[in-house]
Amino acid sequence: MQKVYFDNAATTPLSKEVADVMHKSNQELFGNPSSIHSFGRSARAKIEMARKQIANVINANSAEIIFTSSGTEANNTIFHCAVNDLGVERIITSKIEHYAVLKPILNLSKQINIDYVEVNKDGDVNLEHLKKLLSTKKKTLVSLMHVNNEIGNVLPIESVAAICKENNALFHSDTVQSIAYYDIDVKKMGIDFLSCSAHKFHGPKGIGFLYCKEAHDVSAYIRGGNQEKGLRGGTENTTGILGLEKAFSDIKTDKENKLKKLSNLKGYLVSQLQKNNFDFSINGNPKTSSPAIINVTFKTKKDVSMLLFNLDLEGVAISGGSACTSGSNKGSHVLKQIGTPMDQPAIRISFSTYNTKDEVDYLVHVFQKLLSI
Repeated sequence: MQKVYFDNAATTPLSKEVADVMHKSNQELFGNPSSIHSFGRSARAKIEMARKQIANVINANSAEIIFTSSGTEANNTIFHCAVNDLGVERIITSKIEHYAVLKPILNLSKQINIDYVEVNKDGDVNLEHLKKLLSTKKKTLVSLMHVNNEIGNVLPIESVAAICKENNALFHSDTVQSIAYYDIDVKKMGIDFLSCSAHKFHGPKGIGFLYCKEAHDVSAYIRGGNQEKGLRGGTENTTGILGLEKAFSDIKTDKENKLKKLSNLKGYLVSQLQKNNFDFSINGNPKTSSPAIINVTFKTKKDVSMLLFNLDLEGVAISGGSACTSGSNKGSHVLKQIGTPMDQPAIRISFSTYNTKDEVDYLVHVFQKLLSI
């Protein structure tokens, strides 16, 4: 039995190069970065170098990069600060966002108004409806993810940023699923806030960052020490930060060929499903979706939980949607919002450059075995 991993939207394997950097950091940079002695200064210097390298990639200033424990923490921080520091009265989002966006926003519902922009049956945001919502003048933050984690739809991020700018609204994008594969220039695009998590591109878990435009005067969400220029209390995760920077740097190297490989793998899977006469449909907009994610509904009455369980027994790791909601039996809120039939099994297959065509062949073979029973 082969073991194949097609759940890279949930998390990716740590690369050897990143692991080597982290191991060296653990051995040599154990000083507290806030300490003024040489051990602390050495750790601090490496952190600031990593911050600068990350900032350069997205065309930000170093001071605009705040290290966090995750994309979820970054999102929570942004919403808290937008409301409590910047006077935001309303947040506009969509109902197909990750729960790391939806739940923190809902938690602020006693302080602000929440509006949801429409999405069509393909999961694309209705930009005309966004304009209409923004015509009501309130201090507003728009939060829309760049790549949807379940169906892979890509937001026209520059168009959304331009609409926000025209209407004096702030704009945040959760780029957890996109920042590794798409060029992001925060100054050119006019982005106010974005969030990132390292473990989505072969970096370590427990580390991410938020970008906060320097013009925005915000205070700490997690309070305690004066770390991260007073914006995030807690001793910095030196090893995690250096792992994040290495993963971020590596994923951007030879990016075009990596994207081509992902696109070829995704296209090959679809062609093999068609060649073998599977009755299936693709959820989301296949014309504009990320090359790393495909969400497929099989036209059968088989239970999705049992299908995933049996796939696991065959050595295949995929999911029914977001790993963060895997303990729920409510089904995907994303698929429900775009009208996907919930009585048929829908699965998310997500690729990394570590995957191969042979693994896709094995996946299709296992589908044939399980769906014919």
